[in-house]
Amino acid sequence: MKQLLSLFALLISFGTIQAQADSVRMFLFGHSLLDHRPPINPTPSDETTVAHWLHLLSQDQGEFYGATGQYGFLPQHANLPPIAQWGYDIVPPVWDSDLEPFADADFTTVLITAANFAQWQGADQPIPGQGGMTTVSATETIMDWVTAQEPSATIYIYENWPDMASFISGPGFPPTSSEFLAYNNYTTGGFHDWWVDYQDFLLASRPQINVRMIPVGPILARLFRDQLLTNIPITELYEDDAPHGRPTVYFLAALTTYMAIKGQVADVNYDVPDIVHPDVEANYSAVVNFIWSELNNFTDGNGNSRVFAPLAPLGVELAAFEVEAVEGEGILRWSTQSEANNWGFEIEHSLDGLAYEAIGFVKGAGSAEEQQTYEFRHSLTKRGTHFYRLKQLDFDGQFTYSEAKVIDFSTGPWSAVLFPNPSSGREVSLRLEAAEQKWLQVRVYNSLGHLVRQAPLHVNRGQQLLRLDVGPLPSGLYRVQVGDGQWQEEWSLVLMPER
Repeated sequence: MKQLLSLFALLISFGTIQAQADSVRMFLFGHSLLDHRPPINPTPSDETTVAHWLHLLSQDQGEFYGATGQYGFLPQHANLPPIAQWGYDIVPPVWDSDLEPFADADFTTVLITAANFAQWQGADQPIPGQGGMTTVSATETIMDWVTAQEPSATIYIYENWPDMASFISGPGFPPTSSEFLAYNNYTTGGFHDWWVDYQDFLLASRPQINVRMIPVGPILARLFRDQLLTNIPITELYEDDAPHGRPTVYFLAALTTYMAIKGQVADVNYDVPDIVHPDVEANYSAVVNFIWSELNNFTDGNGNSRVFAPLAPLGVELAAFEVEAVEGEGILRWSTQSEANNWGFEIEHSLDGLAYEAIGFVKGAGSAEEQQTYEFRHSLTKRGTHFYRLKQLDFDGQFTYSEAKVIDFSTGPWSAVLFPNPSSGREVSLRLEAAEQKWLQVRVYNSLGHLVRQAPLHVNRGQQLLRLDVGPLPSGLYRVQVGDGQWQEEWSLVLMPER
């Protein structure tokens, strides 16, 4: 069973992070921390490549992902043009360098990664034996060439993970626990600082390109060191001191990359393949939650995202967006300063700040120079925190999200507490307070979601204590719902064997 999502709001500025196109055509200037073949431990397909997992994650969402790339380090990659060296079992090919030029491949995304053993000196310092070339200058050469060929492609620096050999003092791989801790501390410390400086050099020298960076290595290090995946054996993550990863590492690297290039949280219900370590499956929703938070928090000193590509704003300038709860309804009000090509607003709702669903649509004004005001009402049928956001859609299909707004809703026409829970008897009690006399419906579902008990329940005005018969239900986990058609309370109930 997947771990429950922790509760946090996703604050995405309107017009800053837009949903990326469904189709991704990627070229990778990389090496074995992007594409490790053949692995020491054989795999059924290309599970030790980032592209393999990006394709599967995209396919799960009905999106297209195709890729190719070439192996090498930056001095070799700067010897242009590149070639389509990498092909995959299941990833669709997107370019044959023998048949067409790079400019005709319609690449949307380019990944570039530096060596993971070059961090002993600054990225702007000459690489030994390369005639004065630096990591920065080699990258500038690649970026200049790519943007001349495909001006609309977004360029990402893929921050990998460091060489591990210098952290192992014994006979060789694997490291001890303390050595692995020191390794992960370096990955999130001095190693990461080098990459931040590297991106800053590029942003300063090529501001028109606005290169983005994906902090894959530090995110993985935090997951393995002090977050959710600390119990996975090192030998299930890496297979040597390079360190080349096993499928679990490349899956997590791809999951991080997917969310970065898409600008959206991954599907928390994705069915993680068995070749990935089971701890990832067991904690998957929390892992997605953590990665998304890390990506959103990776900003510069001015609070600007280092990850997400700032796209051109759509033709709607949002002036205000507010939400409030009034008599059991969530009322959303917003206004625009001006509109151009605005089809309308899809209203999305979430109970956890991650998984949103559309609950309505409000037609836009099309094109207007004067202020427009809008309102939408949503019946609040559950106690708790409610998240709302606007999805503004243009007539041509482009869209962008507003920031999330929150209502903390704790009052309803009646309230109840179920106890004892867990229970080892045949009855549980419901302490209920209602504003008026009414009939409620009680429903009990088993762990498979099957309705196993249903009964009407009459309640009086004021406080009262009611008994619910749960016998002879077998011990196990149940979901109890009490509702009147408009308002509903729900509990997870554990029934223990009778003593």
